[in-house]
Amino acid sequence: MEISRNLSSSINYLDVLSDEMVIQILDYLDFPELCQCSMVYKKWSVLSEDETLSYPETLGSKIFVKALKNNCFEELVNEKNESFRRRRLFFSRAKKISTKGAPYDIKITGAVLNALPGSVERLSLNVPYLSDKGVVPLSSFTELRRLSLSVCTELTNKAVIALNRLPHLESLSLKMAYKINGGCFPFLPRSLKKFDVSHCTIKDHMVKFLPKGLESLQLNYCQGITIVGLRNLPESLRYLGLMTCWEISSEEAGVFADERPDLKLSYFFDFS
Repeated sequence: MEISRNLSSSINYLDVLSDEMVIQILDYLDFPELCQCSMVYKKWSVLSEDETLSYPETLGSKIFVKALKNNCFEELVNEKNESFRRRRLFFSRAKKISTKGAPYDIKITGAVLNALPGSVERLSLNVPYLSDKGVVPLSSFTELRRLSLSVCTELTNKAVIALNRLPHLESLSLKMAYKINGGCFPFLPRSLKKFDVSHCTIKDHMVKFLPKGLESLQLNYCQGITIVGLRNLPESLRYLGLMTCWEISSEEAGVFADERPDLKLSYFFDFS
């Protein structure tokens, strides 16, 4: 019995598990728990930064928003700042980043966008104080597939034209970007499949410039659109939102729906 006790006491049970098993366990942890585990054992500290770990989709956004709230974004992206090293590592691998949870009046500058990870595929910057100049850095994010710039009320066509360099952009939301008037349509990425310009000032003659492969279009609250413009929509379109487009009557929308049976139409005009 004495020999057995001596043998058991000499075993380091933290080394019994293989690296693969430890990584699988770490995969179940959220960011604070992962940081705590990394301080328990040196080997775990190394494995907690392994590239094969599948981080929660929201992790990048949480790190981003917290840094903005605490005015420490510069420290987060500063390679010389060791206290932010782990957060910086996880942030650099983020595929999805959103401003959800950030103060409504937060200002996102071009410098902040320049420091975002190049790996990001889904980006939501739904804040009002974002200028055309601030959006320009986004043109270098070649992996970007989904972009939301809703409620960015300061943006103009110039900002959207800069996005033409994004080769894989499939979804773009400019909802409530009131200054967008359709002048950017000829320059939209040809890869675009989903497009939301609800509440923007869109005129009939600009509709014909929409990407030919577009599948979903939101024109809700666009008061410049008439039935004439609808007949210039791409044949590829499969969904169209026309909520409260005052210049199109419910009868005209019904006729258009009959003309395009392959198109799912969402409209409501009668407020009586």
